[in-house]
Amino acid sequence: RVLFRSVALLCCGSGGVAAGQEVSFRDLLGSATASLAAGDTAGYLEQMKRGEELLYQGHINRPFAQFHVARGYAMVGDSVASVAALRRMLDEDVEALMIVYTAFDPAFASVRRMADFQALLDDARATEIRATHLRGALWLLEGSGSQVVASIGPDGVLLVDTGYSLASSGIQRALEDRGADDIEYIINTHFHEDHVGGNANLGYRSTIIAHPDTRAALQQDQDFIDGVVVPARGGAALPDLVSDQPIELFFNGDTVYLIPLKGHTTGDLVVYFSQSRVLHMGDRFFPATMDFVLPSADIDRFLKTMDALMALIPDDGLVVSGHAPVVPIARLRQAYQ
Repeated sequence: RVLFRSVALLCCGSGGVAAGQEVSFRDLLGSATASLAAGDTAGYLEQMKRGEELLYQGHINRPFAQFHVARGYAMVGDSVASVAALRRMLDEDVEALMIVYTAFDPAFASVRRMADFQALLDDARATEIRATHLRGALWLLEGSGSQVVASIGPDGVLLVDTGYSLASSGIQRALEDRGADDIEYIINTHFHEDHVGGNANLGYRSTIIAHPDTRAALQQDQDFIDGVVVPARGGAALPDLVSDQPIELFFNGDTVYLIPLKGHTTGDLVVYFSQSRVLHMGDRFFPATMDFVLPSADIDRFLKTMDALMALIPDDGLVVSGHAPVVPIARLRQAYQ
């Protein structure tokens, strides 16, 4: 899910980047990965430390660089510095809840035994989820690692995505603060961890709906980065209802359209609340950079679906994407054109 931006840095020293050469984070990551493959963990660490310097606070890739820094420190045996790097992630950015990947990474075996690391996880679970009213029964829940939309009303609660698992308690608290109780439905826009990590915690009494490719992907091991594998899921984490065709769901006075729209993954769904005029695009659209994720195949179906969506949504429609503030539908239309 990582996005690489063309921010430049003048680097010097060893590790595969020549002195005075202008490089991007992609260049540094490639060089660091090469160092690690060659057994040079110190070189890997130094490259990723440069990456953290390169990416300003708030940059979408900065937590990713910080995770690599923490991983590098763990690999060279400096567990204290590793925890400190993870702490910087948590203090700076909600995307830092990707520290959940330490549970799957053998590099952090010794770090996981530290009391400071366990305290860090406790703080992550206590992360506040900010709730902002959108329209009608809809609320935007921010701080889980991805933008979650909640429909709260007489029919109960419907969630679009569940964020990282470390955010589950915070999401539950945010719902309870608004008088909500049981979650009736969860819709997964796709299978990446920052969108489905809370499925098991939040969905054990819910009906989880997704594209069939999302359910299939969750039943397989998934690579995060080299050497870090998220194990296959089962039980309450898996969708209960799947469809590769559009679905209409009537809930809390809204007609909710679940529409397959492949591109970011093969299992993407977008979700449109018709009466509220709110569209959740998952990770198909990044409004800050006007990046629109196109499918690698079946472009004709994609175009027909997008044309129908653009005709369906009125001019005062709002668009929620996975990792950005809410924008007017005009922004999506501009990016699509």
